[in-house]
Amino acid sequence: MQKVNRALRVLVVLLLVTVAVSGCALFKKGNQLVTTVVDGESMLPTLVHGQQIKIKPTKNVTRGDIIVFEYNKDENGEPVYHVKRVIGIPGDTIDFVSAGGGYYNVLLNGETLEEDYTLGGTKKAYGSQWLAYEFSAGTNEYFVMGDNRERSNDSRYYGCINKNQIFGKVVKLD
Repeated sequence: MQKVNRALRVLVVLLLVTVAVSGCALFKKGNQLVTTVVDGESMLPTLVHGQQIKIKPTKNVTRGDIIVFEYNKDENGEPVYHVKRVIGIPGDTIDFVSAGGGYYNVLLNGETLEEDYTLGGTKKAYGSQWLAYEFSAGTNEYFVMGDNRERSNDSRYYGCINKNQIFGKVVKLD
């Protein structure tokens, strides 16, 4: 009977150690950087097509961060991700005013946003009507844009994204 009890205790201890180690591994895995490759030109000049980037899985992002988020699903139901820069955070208003020559200044909460990271100016592209109104980022909403404004499908077209769409932020550029 003592052998059975001892064997049972050893089994329980091994089981607890296994669960503890698995829990630590899951925690560590959740904090590991994810590596991926940029597909497209919407983030030029900051990110180039084919460039390898590292992403930290997090939903804690702020203005200026470059993030990866789920844009929609493909025909097989698999997530399609975009990489963009956060321009507006919850509570912000984003508007556009003419800068002349078909270009626009981005206004963040009524102030002109200084953007030294863009490729060219912000221009009305593809005959869209996105510059006809102001955007307001509600609770858990973020306004995102590509750095290559003339080649970016972003919040000017599909509106603000929700925090639950965010996968993480780019933390390392290779």
